[in-house]
Amino acid sequence: MPAASHCSHIGQWRHLHQRFSDTTAPKDAVHHRPRLVVADVPANRIADVNRGSFVPLTNLADGDLTFTLEIGITNADGVLDRTLEQTIKETIRQIGARLIEETRS
Repeated sequence: MPAASHCSHIGQWRHLHQRFSDTTAPKDAVHHRPRLVVADVPANRIADVNRGSFVPLTNLADGDLTFTLEIGITNADGVLDRTLEQTIKETIRQIGARLIEETRS
């Protein structure tokens, strides 16, 4: 096929594709306050959640993106009060989050 004819076919295809896409493609739904509840996220995947969910949503949000985090841990030896107070809860205070529920057993 000569080059000029080939280019003309590509141009026609693009025109038809654009026309077809504009008239038959379903429109994306728009959500003003989406809410997702996600469970069983392994702690070693939190960076992936940040990169793949929090960053894109933060870029779309009118204000700050906020989320609720529930942490569960089992340790046969137990977790020291000192660790909970001086490390975990201190971090929560430093980032400006609120601890709304706590269970120790």
